[in-house]
Amino acid sequence: MKRSLPPRTAFGGTGATLVTLGLVCLLAMLAAGPARAQSLEPRSYANIPTDMQFLAVGYGYSTGSLVFEPTVPLKDASVDTHLFAVGYARGLGLAGRSASLSVAGTYIYTRGNALQDGQRVSGNNYGLADPVIRFAYNLYGAPALERAKFGEWKQDLIVGLSLKVKPPLGDYEERIL
Repeated sequence: MKRSLPPRTAFGGTGATLVTLGLVCLLAMLAAGPARAQSLEPRSYANIPTDMQFLAVGYGYSTGSLVFEPTVPLKDASVDTHLFAVGYARGLGLAGRSASLSVAGTYIYTRGNALQDGQRVSGNNYGLADPVIRFAYNLYGAPALERAKFGEWKQDLIVGLSLKVKPPLGDYEERIL
């Protein structure tokens, strides 16, 4: 006797699986407290091959003046900032959909000066910023593919979700500047 499998949906699972997943997500959202966050990353959910890894190294420089709220006793402030970043990302396949895991760390050096009670003060600050760990999962439109098959795939609509964690492991030494 031949057994037939339950019909699969466009998301890769059965209808009952999707309903269960939806209910779990809904309960998690209702149980969570208020969250305020924004992250604008172009191509955050772009499909990448499951057998690819990326290493990124970057440098940034910024200079300019700062404006503080009136209760802060600093005026006429200027700051130079050097930022060094390194990151690693890996493409993954999970339940037939593409996913990615990335980790990034940053080292920052800042030098500045300002007027405090009429006197010019200066200082510098340096150290590690909080690392960022991000897991992204594509719910629709981005199948898990290896490099060999990835070139044949045509991108259309992609729907994804991600979880970004920023543990407080950076340098939090208090300084005027």
